[in-house]
Amino acid sequence: MKWIKKIIRNLLYKPYGIKFFGEGSTILFPRKLLNIKHIEIGNNVFIHKHANLFPITSDHGNNFSPIVKIGHNVYIGQYFHMHAMSKVVIEDGCVISDNVYISGASHGFDPNGGHIMKQPLNFADVEIKMNTFIGRNVFISQGVTLGMHCVVGANSVVTKSFPDYSMIAGSPAKLIKKYDVLNQAWIRVNEKN
Repeated sequence: MKWIKKIIRNLLYKPYGIKFFGEGSTILFPRKLLNIKHIEIGNNVFIHKHANLFPITSDHGNNFSPIVKIGHNVYIGQYFHMHAMSKVVIEDGCVISDNVYISGASHGFDPNGGHIMKQPLNFADVEIKMNTFIGRNVFISQGVTLGMHCVVGANSVVTKSFPDYSMIAGSPAKLIKKYDVLNQAWIRVNEKN
């Protein structure tokens, strides 16, 4: 009976053709996955329904080899959306709430470049380090790295990188607290910029 459950689980929750899909991992239906041979998902990952994972392999005649890598023991909520043209990495132990959008690519906005949809895409890596928590309705822009054990407040727009043990919030997101390892407490900070 156990082997039947394993077969059913693999048929329902393991996308065919994915580069790597770890033991105990699940991606619920409905979902949209593009260029799945560029996606790696570790062990014990749960991705809720309505996920959109889109590694982009070509744009305006140029070819790319994107990497989407999700570590072990990661939880991703409903309506997660992600684009990658180079690399998007979500490390072990991260928790990502509902309606989060990680954009490793964006449209060009050159006023002299013609229609926005016809301009080449801009792109850069995105890295979410271990044990980071991302609140509901967060947007994370290309080129952002969030250090280990960061906390991102709900409805934040993250346009720049933050180091380990940062608590950030706002639009654009700003540092509001740092975790003091010695005192084992979150300490409020005043960021000037």
